[in-house]
Amino acid sequence: MKKSQQKLIINLVLLFGVLLILGGFYLFFVQPENIKKKDWGKIQLLSGIDKNDIIGIDIVFTQLSNTFGVALNRSTNGWAVMHPYKTLAYAAEVEKLIGDLMVLKSDDILTNVTPDKIKEFGFDQPIDVIDVYLADGKKINIINGGFAPVDNYYYTMLNHDSNNIYIVYSYMFSSSERYADIYIQRNFFSMNATAVTNVMIRAMDGRDYYLGYSGSQWTLYKPKKMDVDNYAVQRKILEFTAMPLVQFAFYERTPELIKMCGLDKPKFIVKAYSSIPEEGMKEVYISGKTNGQLHYAYTPSLPGIIFINNADILARFKITPETFLVPVNPETNVNTNKLEIIKVQ
Repeated sequence: MKKSQQKLIINLVLLFGVLLILGGFYLFFVQPENIKKKDWGKIQLLSGIDKNDIIGIDIVFTQLSNTFGVALNRSTNGWAVMHPYKTLAYAAEVEKLIGDLMVLKSDDILTNVTPDKIKEFGFDQPIDVIDVYLADGKKINIINGGFAPVDNYYYTMLNHDSNNIYIVYSYMFSSSERYADIYIQRNFFSMNATAVTNVMIRAMDGRDYYLGYSGSQWTLYKPKKMDVDNYAVQRKILEFTAMPLVQFAFYERTPELIKMCGLDKPKFIVKAYSSIPEEGMKEVYISGKTNGQLHYAYTPSLPGIIFINNADILARFKITPETFLVPVNPETNVNTNKLEIIKVQ
């Protein structure tokens, strides 16, 4: 073997030895800010609490440089949205949010993190800030800074403890990063359909339909007076009480916005009067003006101006006086409710 080859081998061995020494020093002595495994990478963030202990949740998150937020409070009547508007909350969505928060887990943890790393990890401009309020007066603060080097993982901090930074899969916060609209009652026209005694509908044909219930019989009074089938009217009322909104167009409702959205001259109207005092009257005004397939609408029972899907309007406002007659099987000409033979108009 030539001397040059021997020298090369010796240099490679020495270099390899130096790398081993440096690697060992890094592994055993450079501990701060290293990712540490704990419990096989599963650290529950909200440990030691029961979901029934949660009485309030505040969420602020950023998306495309815009900031959104929602505040939820538990009350004796269930959950309520407190910000950006005040209304009853859709309990199923709030329970889903709580369930997702309860199972939040970190895959890894950075320990002994120095305060100068806060900006580097994105906590000076966090993606999410979640405050969870407990019945005993305590608050748990969850802050998601920037994205970790691992794809789709957040740097997460608890209770402003900068010494310990968790690495959490960002998808676990998908329930938290949603607009406030998702938490409102989707059925904004909610009332007991069987307790409705009077209905006014401005339908697709431009006419106003007035129906009233007296004793045991529904009657159509306008556009012409006629007795109608109780079941047919009840079905139509159920359609309206189940009419969902899509989202908010505006969180406020001013005369200028009402005019801009065409709601000063609504194309469709529904008013329903309940025999239950606390329900009273519910009314919805819907514009002929649209944003794509979404109609502008508003109801005094909610703040702001909302969107209703055009398909949901077509299914409910295509009405004639015959809509409220006893339904007939077109093939047999037989009354499907009472099995009476009637003449088809």
